[in-house]
Amino acid sequence: MTEKDIYDKRKFYKTKLEPLIHELKLQCNMEHMPMFVTVAVKNDKAGTEYASDMVLAGSGTELENN
Repeated sequence: MTEKDIYDKRKFYKTKLEPLIHELKLQCNMEHMPMFVTVAVKNDKAGTEYASDMVLAGSGTELENN
């Protein structure tokens, strides 16, 4: 068994990454490009916490189901 990394990057996500993801979503919306992102923002012995966001339904683009 290996030791897991323990970290809490929720503040970094909120202050640095969330604005970038917001801009990415805006750009994808304007170009009708579906996108998704998931970031592991916290990890400890209890588990991993993820932050996810996406542009899908409003993009007007229908993707293949593969």
